[in-house]
Amino acid sequence: MNEDALLEPRKAYEEMCDLHRQNSEKFFDDLVMKSGISVEENKKTIAEYKNICKQYTLETKENNKIKNIRRLILFLIILFLIFFFLFLFFGFMNQSINVLHIVLSASFLAIGIVLICLVRNKINKMISGKNLILKKLESQMQQKKNEGYKQLQPLNELYDWNMHTKIINETIPLLHLDENFHVERYQYMVEKYGLKDNNDPKKSTVFVQSGSILGNPFLLQKNFIQSMEKVPYTGSLTITWSEMVHEKDRTRMVHRSQTLMATIWKDAPTYTTETWLIYGNEAAPHLTFSRAPSQSNTMSEKEMEKYVKSFDKKLDKMVQKDMDDPIGEQFTRLANEKFEALFQAFDRNDEMEFRLLFTPLAQKNMLDLITTKEPYGDDFYFIKDLKLNYIKTKHAQYHDYIGSPKSFMDYDYEHARHHFIDYNVHYFQSLFFDLAPLISIPLYQQTKTTEYIYKEEYKSNVSSYEHEVLANSFPINLLKHPSSGTKVILKTEFLNKEEDEDQVLVHAYSFRVEDHVQHVSVFGQDGKYHHVPVHYKEFIPVLKDSKIIVKNYKKDVNDNKNGNTSQKNNKNVTIYERGLAAFLQK
Repeated sequence: MNEDALLEPRKAYEEMCDLHRQNSEKFFDDLVMKSGISVEENKKTIAEYKNICKQYTLETKENNKIKNIRRLILFLIILFLIFFFLFLFFGFMNQSINVLHIVLSASFLAIGIVLICLVRNKINKMISGKNLILKKLESQMQQKKNEGYKQLQPLNELYDWNMHTKIINETIPLLHLDENFHVERYQYMVEKYGLKDNNDPKKSTVFVQSGSILGNPFLLQKNFIQSMEKVPYTGSLTITWSEMVHEKDRTRMVHRSQTLMATIWKDAPTYTTETWLIYGNEAAPHLTFSRAPSQSNTMSEKEMEKYVKSFDKKLDKMVQKDMDDPIGEQFTRLANEKFEALFQAFDRNDEMEFRLLFTPLAQKNMLDLITTKEPYGDDFYFIKDLKLNYIKTKHAQYHDYIGSPKSFMDYDYEHARHHFIDYNVHYFQSLFFDLAPLISIPLYQQTKTTEYIYKEEYKSNVSSYEHEVLANSFPINLLKHPSSGTKVILKTEFLNKEEDEDQVLVHAYSFRVEDHVQHVSVFGQDGKYHHVPVHYKEFIPVLKDSKIIVKNYKKDVNDNKNGNTSQKNNKNVTIYERGLAAFLQK
């Protein structure tokens, strides 16, 4: 693949998506060949499993029908017994019992007794028989499922953390994904591009994927964020009173009631996740701007033309306003009014560097990205802050970039193959369109990173971002405060480096929850003030510190035999991920 292959990103994607599917299929087929599993045996087992499932479904439907018949009969039994007692009751009350009453009452009682016998002697036995059949079928289904897992066990053990990165690296050699965000790449982005450390105590990094495109580094980062918001708590109190009402010819006492309502607002923690792509490039190093998704996804072609035309007048006003106020950076509109209307980076601080970046080809690429509604359309935020670019797409907020090996474990070969290929195709699609706003700018592709001299020694063996990701991989119950009643934000603090191990302190921030009652004075229609009780929760910060040891772990570790990525070793819990290992110190 030559370096000009990505100059038109949407065209490049259409050419590469089929190739990536083929590479995903080949990768999976190679795993199958390496595992030595018998596909035919598994298909036979799964066919038997599905036949049992089908039989189980039919038996369940029949059992439900019998149960519905029993419900109907029980209803009829109750109905006939009610008629029996009613006839006797009204007969005795009216002292008019005759032969007809006796015959009808006896008939209702007899029918009820017959139906009770029918339920006890036949219906219940049929249901019990069906339940035994269903229990046997459930056992057979589980047996076949276990057999399927056993047949695919050699394949399940071959899944690792970096399969999707290897396939993407093969599809687009110009794009390289790292095994993990190693300390050399981290220090490079800090010193050369100004990447800041992740030291916000209310933001925890739960996933990172680093890499480079045409030599320029990027970082895909998912954060778990805590913030405080005012939330409402409402209470009520019903009051009653009596008052005299004067009418024309009399005075009478009237009893009245009213429900008083009171609302208070208190601070409460809220939690969200955000995924950002951070990209470093030395082109236009002084430029800053930001843009948010336009409404183009909801517009037809005619609506978009109308929108652009009306926006053209707003641009004229912006230019005129800057001319009237010559202090500061002057806004100069581009000739491409459609690009200005849909990209809307009006807070740019350097018109010359903005034009250097957004050449006619860059504008065309960006408009193709914004106006083509498939697969995502205009769903991206774009912030440029000097040498760092931040991309946040709506689709990335819901995509699983982690690709845990255990998510691919299966007992059904066909399902495993479909899931593996589908995941990798969607991974490629999502990542490509995270990068697409950056790839759309030719100058970014043409700007090669200057040589960076890596140090022989670094403060830590593993980057601080990975410290935090590994901390988030531990079972949260091991790290959170015992009295915690909320979700937990984990922050890490590097302590020291001992040979190949990093000693890291994990701060677990959360809240203890206490119930309170606040009485709010509310004026009622009885002319008095009343104390309305409002129950609310108070969130009191709590903190627990734990120590973990983190290290690079080059040995091929795969815990898929146990169905997870953690092992209990003596008193420690050990996590293995993406060539890294961490264990909790007691």
